[in-house]
Amino acid sequence: MAAAFRRATEKNFKGAIGLEKERLEAKITYMTETDMAVVLSSGQNEEEKFQKKGLTIIPHRDRLIKENPPLDDKFKDPDHPLRIIFVCAMWMTGFDVPSCSTIYLDKPLKNHTLMQTIARANRVFKDKVNGLIVDYVGIFSNLEDALKIYGAGSGGGVSNGDSPIQAKAKLVEILREKIKEFNAYLTRQGIDIKALENAGTDFKTIAVWDDALNKIVATANSKEEFLAHSRLLNRIFGAILPDATAQEFIKPLAIAQQLQKKLKSLNPTVNIDEAKAEIEAILDEAITTKDYVLPETTELIDISKLDFGAIRDEFNDGYQNSLLEKLQQAI
Repeated sequence: MAAAFRRATEKNFKGAIGLEKERLEAKITYMTETDMAVVLSSGQNEEEKFQKKGLTIIPHRDRLIKENPPLDDKFKDPDHPLRIIFVCAMWMTGFDVPSCSTIYLDKPLKNHTLMQTIARANRVFKDKVNGLIVDYVGIFSNLEDALKIYGAGSGGGVSNGDSPIQAKAKLVEILREKIKEFNAYLTRQGIDIKALENAGTDFKTIAVWDDALNKIVATANSKEEFLAHSRLLNRIFGAILPDATAQEFIKPLAIAQQLQKKLKSLNPTVNIDEAKAEIEAILDEAITTKDYVLPETTELIDISKLDFGAIRDEFNDGYQNSLLEKLQQAI
């Protein structure tokens, strides 16, 4: 029984390493595939002006004019690798990209242009609930002036002092409260938070994570509550980055993310397209006047040869909730 538990633990540990490797490889691929472009309005004698500075605008102008599909269509597509745009006097107003998450401002803007520019990042899109404005020139006072003109006076229910932009300090306070709620949830489940904080991801401490996961999946409600907490924490934490205050939350976020990985490892990867094709093939053969037909490649299991006693012992000695969750996902 001890050997069976050791084998199961080693398998879980290898699975966790595999998931982490996949996550890092996906991030590297995302960064290396990311495309960038320069988008700026044209001007007289622009090539001559750039040449005096030892630069050329021609390749950037060619991309903007000749590229097919156009750059704006590519940037609006959340699945396209064109993800970073350097903008000058274009795409500032009337250009809607809901997936745009971050805007860096390095030139003074005022009134309607400022409001429109900020609005480029404030659209809700999938898991995105807010945008990030990085201000290099200090335009917040200009924003307050613009709101007096286009906000409170618009009759849209906007009061003096209201602002579409909030300092990250408010998000930090919200995250602190949500972490308290998450820790309270872990405590209710009988999970030792200190043990998780001190546990690494090596073989010696993996049982600590397995025990916590077993308690999380004890019921469908406890599992869903965990997922709700962890998703919210990740979302708010992502909105705070790359602020230095994020360092304060590394430990609790690491706990939530590690438990998420463990939970994901219980769910085997399924190729839905292949499964659908196999089902259709079986139906094509079986829905006839003949008896039910199984594909020749189907592996039949002789149930009479299964050692149910050994299976029962391993189930009783292991983390029952986790094993049951894995079985349900497999089914």
